[in-house]
Amino acid sequence: MKLQFERVVATGTAALDSGIGDTALKTFNGDVYLYSVTGFGGGFASWRLSEGTGPTLIDQQLFSPTITYQIDRDGMPVTLGGSEQLILDVNTATGLVGYGLNNDGTIGALQETGTLVGGGDISALAQLSITGGDILLLAHEDTGQIGTYDIDPDGSLSSVGFVSAQVDSMQVVQSGGNPFLIGTDAASSTVAIYSVDQTSGALNQIDTSYAIDVLGIGTHTAVETIEAYGKVGS
Repeated sequence: MKLQFERVVATGTAALDSGIGDTALKTFNGDVYLYSVTGFGGGFASWRLSEGTGPTLIDQQLFSPTITYQIDRDGMPVTLGGSEQLILDVNTATGLVGYGLNNDGTIGALQETGTLVGGGDISALAQLSITGGDILLLAHEDTGQIGTYDIDPDGSLSSVGFVSAQVDSMQVVQSGGNPFLIGTDAASSTVAIYSVDQTSGALNQIDTSYAIDVLGIGTHTAVETIEAYGKVGS
């Protein structure tokens, strides 16, 4: 397979085109949208992806002055109470901070949940459904914990429990009908695996692997899972 350069697209606003640190995909009404996120002093843009054409700019948003100098370059999509949001990593936040995502690809208002026990400085998150309902797993940078939260019907969050962990990236995988959380930490070069209780969503660490030390990776910043030959790997 040969890679071939196609084109460059830009919003024309330097704060949105320079220093892109994260991207996120969402599908609304069969259309796929890409959200490109910059950090400190920046914002994010919405692009519609269509087969046979380049990305089409749909909307753009500079971060609110209340958060723009307290923000990292992460954008994490979630569904809270039927509302789609792009969650941001805001250093001084007490709750979960994000912008609404409308089903036509446009960007909605800035929103924040109620105060979270671990605060709103989030390095990674994962959302999943279990027997007990929908839950959100949040990696709190300030406290060095992963928190489990029930997602209430109105979109608010109720704390379930915490485990001590410093995590840069998280991914949920199903194996044998059971959910597991895989988290990576660049500082310690570890990959940790947690079982997720199907009823409560509580986490239990079952393995911490240092195998990544031999892979020749300087600083790992993300984890993805694949399934091949009947087995799941990351």
